[in-house]
Amino acid sequence: MRLSRPLSLVAVCVISLSTLAACSKDKAADTTTAAAETTAVAAETTTAVAAETSAAAAETTAAPAAETTAAAASAAGGGAGSLKTAGCPDPLVVQTDWYPEVDHNELYVLAAPGGKIENTKYTSKLMDPRDGSDTGIMMEVRVGGGAVNFKSATDLMYTSNDIFAGYISTDEGVQNSKDRPTVAVVAPRERSPQMIMWDPATYPDVKTIADLKAKAVKVRYFDGAAYMDYLTGSGILDKAQADGGYDGSPSKFIADGGKSAQQGFSTAEPWQYEHDIDGWKKPVAYQLVADTGWDVYAEPLAVKPETLTKYDACLKAFVPMVQAAQVAYKADPAATNSSIVAIVKGQGNDWSYSAETATSAYDKSFGDGIISNGPDATVGNFDMPKIQKIIDAAGPIYATRNAPIKDGLKPEDVATNAYIDASIGLK
Repeated sequence: MRLSRPLSLVAVCVISLSTLAACSKDKAADTTTAAAETTAVAAETTTAVAAETSAAAAETTAAPAAETTAAAASAAGGGAGSLKTAGCPDPLVVQTDWYPEVDHNELYVLAAPGGKIENTKYTSKLMDPRDGSDTGIMMEVRVGGGAVNFKSATDLMYTSNDIFAGYISTDEGVQNSKDRPTVAVVAPRERSPQMIMWDPATYPDVKTIADLKAKAVKVRYFDGAAYMDYLTGSGILDKAQADGGYDGSPSKFIADGGKSAQQGFSTAEPWQYEHDIDGWKKPVAYQLVADTGWDVYAEPLAVKPETLTKYDACLKAFVPMVQAAQVAYKADPAATNSSIVAIVKGQGNDWSYSAETATSAYDKSFGDGIISNGPDATVGNFDMPKIQKIIDAAGPIYATRNAPIKDGLKPEDVATNAYIDASIGLK
């Protein structure tokens, strides 16, 4: 189970499902797309069929490509060995920010099921979800959280040169822009699942985080989280309400009998508290922090600035695969969810993740707009005005902590759309 951690915060907590002190944080595109296209070609012998193949594929209702835009549906994929040809590192190493979970689904779409499971990583063939082809290289997905002493992906990327990309949320990228810059290249999640939750039975009139202020409800969070500075600094909450004593355990929330509020992730806690948490097992209500104005890109894949030059060709080939992975996952999550659950079990860490949790996380990811297209019909791209708002809001916060951001920081310093395939989107 996951009891969430704040963005841009390295928090230390004990993870144990049995003691309820846990910390929180499909498969490759269904090969029926390729099969459907092959069948169409076999059924027709005229030369005109080749020109009509992409249209037939887009109309194949059973194929994951039906979730893409018309242009994306016609994309054939990179083909066998495409990432090896593009000069990608082998293995291509991605550092996550937590243990395996649905919030990392795109990596487990790309990394084929049945790979090598180790305590701190999962290694498998990297598959192109658009056509199911083997890209010619391996993917290594590294575990975050307690497995790395709660170090951030930024910390790890700047101490381990073999990490190609890491999950670095917008506010973390802004925070480290001066001394440890990173550039996000694709945003698999449009919004952050970070939330504040409360007991709807105790507070039936509370509908938003701001409503908690009038009732002076204590709000527990991981101490140091920048979003709380935003909530109190903007007047949405009072500083007196903010309690930085959240340790990842549900014990205080339960002991309060619903009188306090608490941070969490919409993709985890609502389902877990209602179904898994002994002593509670009833619904909670919540609002996303993103809805208050602290709207960051959660867990975009980011690289060091020098990687943009060194691996330009690789990024041009790899980033569209990440976009296509979200399309494939939305169409059919079953195999990916099963793979995540199996990997968690195989790694043997103090971290549990059930099939039911994965299913709920899938529903919340799309129901809450965590995974969605950007302001257009493209998935994974960045809205630069949105990033500018975070720079404007976060800059003063980090300055008060004696951690000023880069002078003159621009959205383009934090993220780029240079590698995005604008034709790939969700329907």
